[in-house]
Amino acid sequence: MKYFFICCVATHVVTSDINAQTYPTEQTVAGALNATDVSVQFTAGATIVRFMPLEEELLRLMSPDTRSALTPLKDRIDDQTRFESTTERFAVLVTFFGLQPDAHFSPDEIQILSRNQMFFPFDVKPITPQWHQHRVNQGESVSAVYWFPSGITIWEPIEFVYGEHKTDDWSRIIPTLERERARTGGN
Repeated sequence: MKYFFICCVATHVVTSDINAQTYPTEQTVAGALNATDVSVQFTAGATIVRFMPLEEELLRLMSPDTRSALTPLKDRIDDQTRFESTTERFAVLVTFFGLQPDAHFSPDEIQILSRNQMFFPFDVKPITPQWHQHRVNQGESVSAVYWFPSGITIWEPIEFVYGEHKTDDWSRIIPTLERERARTGGN
C-alpha cells in the first residue's frame, strides 16, 4: 500500500510517496544580506549606537543564518508587547556599544525621522538585562527592540536619531536592498 502526502516547507510544495524522490515545484533564492549590510551606526559620546530594522520584508532579504537568528528575537518581543490601538508598527533593534568604562546612555532619546515626520517609540523591550542600568562597559553591548507607529518604511530614507546625533545613512542602504530584492525575486 502506498501512502501519499503533501509537505509544505516555506515556499516549496512537495508531493511524494514513501518510495519516491521529492521534487520542489518552485525554486527560491535565499537572501544574502547580513546584519552589517542592513544596519547604521554612529558614535555618540562614549558609545556607538547601532540601529537595525526588524521588518519582515527586510528579514526575508537576509542570509538564512542571520534571518534564523533575528526572527525568533522579533517574534518573542512581538509576543510580549501589548499593542493597544496600534496594529501597524515598525520594529528596530537598537544596540549601544561601550567605548569607555561605565559609559552612560539615555534610552529615551531614540527617535526616527521619516517623510519629514518625527516618530517616537511607543514601546521598548530590552533584550539584555543590563539595559535598565543605562550604562554599558567598554567592549560590551546592550540591546532593546524599539516599536514605532506605522508610517515608516525601509524602502524610503530614514534618519535614526539619538539625542543630538543622527544619521541618514539608511538612504545608502536602500539601493542594496533593492538589488537584493531583485536578485531574490521579491522574496
